[in-house]
Order: sequence, then structure tokens, then C-alpha cells
Amino acid sequence: SIADQEYSELLTASLNHMIVRSQEGKDTKELKFIEPVTSKYPQVRCGTAEQLCIRLTYEKYPDVNYLKTFLLTYRSFMTPLQLLQTLIQRFSIDIPIEKSTDEEYVRQFVTYTQTPIRLRVINVVRNWIDIHIQDFLDDELTETLKSFLKNIVSRSTLSRLAIQLLKDLDQGLEDNRKRMIYERERIAKMSADDTVRTRSGTNSKIAVILGKNFALMKMDFEQIAQQICLLEYDIFSAIR
Repeated sequence: SIADQEYSELLTASLNHMIVRSQEGKDTKELKFIEPVTSKYPQVRCGTAEQLCIRLTYEKYPDVNYLKTFLLTYRSFMTPLQLLQTLIQRFSIDIPIEKSTDEEYVRQFVTYTQTPIRLRVINVVRNWIDIHIQDFLDDELTETLKSFLKNIVSRSTLSRLAIQLLKDLDQGLEDNRKRMIYERERIAKMSADDTVRTRSGTNSKIAVILGKNFALMKMDFEQIAQQICLLEYDIFSAIR
């Protein structure tokens, strides 16, 4: 699509000009890295919520593995709305007032800092919508995101990307709504079906042992796996 092509061109332009400093990957008070470095980019071990979010939209290079890991685990230390507000703040980064008259500084800042950060924010939102659309079942979060994207459309050179994200958000929510309706109907049908279907004596024994919980035997294997993952996530997120 045009939006994908524009994103690719802008991302390539920023990557062609990025400069990774020699001190990259060194520990600070607010951000710690895994040592020794065995991957293409330094791997974050831990950090403050603010620094983890800054790293998520790091201007020097995009780290896809970090992005996916962050979106999977961030709910243990911040809410979806807090994440979105932080992303909006990052996108709004502007030229320091005291440097606004320095043409060369402005050019460097826009090329190496502002544009890459804004592209990272767009990419985070794109992946967030694509992988974790369930977060946007929250009306406040969805309305805040839509307001942010519409603001980009009205005044930013990234308007085409924002328009595409608005479409992706609406489509993702609609697809999720249809899946939820399907699951409700499927579960209701299973609950109404009192027929015990077994293919062997072993299954019969399991049905007797489970007793009232026999409905579990009618659940889809993928759904059972999802529920187990959610239970394990609750245990993991309780670790401090």
C-alpha cells in the first residue's frame, strides 16, 4: 500500500543516517543491559518505565525483538493508557527553543532524532493494534488513540500512515467483535449439548474423574492453551 511504501522509505532514510555511539549498551542508573552482547543490538535487562519506553522508540535503530517483548509484558508495570500517553509525548518531541534559529542543528535534529522517533512511535502503534487489539476494547484508550491519529492527519507529514492506522484500528476492533460473538455462540452451543462424546475407555474415565468440569473436554485445544497462558501470565506479573 501507499502507507507501507511511505513508511519503508522514511525508515530507510533514517537508518541510512543513523550513528551508533561507542558508549551504546553501557549501563546507567535507569537502564541496564545484558552482558556480554550476543545480538545485533544491546539487549535491555531492566530499567525504569520511562527509560524502557524511550528505548521502545529509540532514534538510533529499531529493535523488533525488544518491541514484541515490551508489548507482551508492559502491563506488569504500566497501564495501556499510560503507554499511549508516553508514546504521544515521544511523538511530540520538538526542537529545543534555544536551538530553533540554528539551521544546521534543526536539520540534524529533524533527520536524526525527530523523524526516527516519530517513525518508531507509528511502528509501535501499528504492532500494538495488530498483535494486542484486545487492549483497545477500553473506550478511553481507543478514543485517545483516535484523537492522536486524527491530529497527525491534520498537521503532520506522516498523515498517510496515520490514516492507515485508523483503518487498521477500526478493522481490528470489528474483527475482534466478530470473534467474540462467534466464541459466545460456540460456548453456548457446547453448554447446551448434553451428549457425552467419547472415542475410548480412557476418555470415559477422564469424564468421570472431571465430573462437573467435563465441559473442559469440549473446549478447543487452542482455547485451553490460551487460558493456561493467561494463568501463567498472572503468576509471572505478580513477581516483583
